Amino acid sequence: MMRVFFSFLLLGFISFDAWSSPYPLISTADDLKDVCQVMKQSKHIAVDLEFKKNTLCLIQIAWGQDKEDGILIDYLTLHNNKDRRQRHALGPLVPIFQSNAITKVFHAPSQDLRILYGLTGQFPKNLADTQIMYATITPDLNGMPGYAHMVGDLLGISLDKAEQQSDWTQRPLTQQQLIYASADVSHLYVLYPLLQERLQEVDRSKLIEEVFNNRFQVGNFIQESNTGVRRLLNQVNLHDHNQTERVTSLAHWRRQQAPRRGGRVLCQLLSDQNLVAIA
Repeated sequence: MMRVFFSFLLLGFISFDAWSSPYPLISTADDLKDVCQVMKQSKHIAVDLEFKKNTLCLIQIAWGQDKEDGILIDYLTLHNNKDRRQRHALGPLVPIFQSNAITKVFHAPSQDLRILYGLTGQFPKNLADTQIMYATITPDLNGMPGYAHMVGDLLGISLDKAEQQSDWTQRPLTQQQLIYASADVSHLYVLYPLLQERLQEVDRSKLIEEVFNNRFQVGNFIQESNTGVRRLLNQVNLHDHNQTERVTSLAHWRRQQAPRRGGRVLCQLLSDQNLVAIA
């Protein structure tokens, strides 16, 4: 009964099941910088990505329970308009993802994290996965729970997933796509404290913390094709997040520098031994 009451208490502040307008869509570096100034005050943010064949198209973020407390980031447009000297167009967002003071809440984020890491060369910190949290409090479920199932069970909302497989590379995005993307993270933002409370009730909070600490290591998300970075990470303490970030950043730098140096073999440019020693 308490769980149901808490769900309706949260929903009393927002009407996620009646979305008629989406979060604002931003596509300029200045707008992204401004919204990150607001976002960095939050204790947790809900994050989701829309992509096509590993091409990032849209980033959705919610940091509060009001319809003003969220944003849709048109990454394709940002990327196309960025300075060519920039590696990516997420500059102002990187400190948010790197902050230990802000919990980044995802649902089944493996591919999302690979994409973010591949773009920025930095693995996000202080992560939470609602799929793992929900599976922990519903041990009788077969397999890992889907997002729609979790939302239906805990919030009593039936999600329309028709836009999930739509073309996120098209511009402009449709109103239906924007509403779908907004609703996804708005539910996610509400679900996180609800799941935290449920985990405390069954004395599983510490367990989840340990699971997340072990699960969200950069080495677990390196693509098999990136054998150079994986080989390097095998030589360091993966629990030392600062060192793993320095190693991966140097490895990416070394790979980027090789073509500029006449295609020199990577280890001639900077040996693995020296790279790890520098890191």
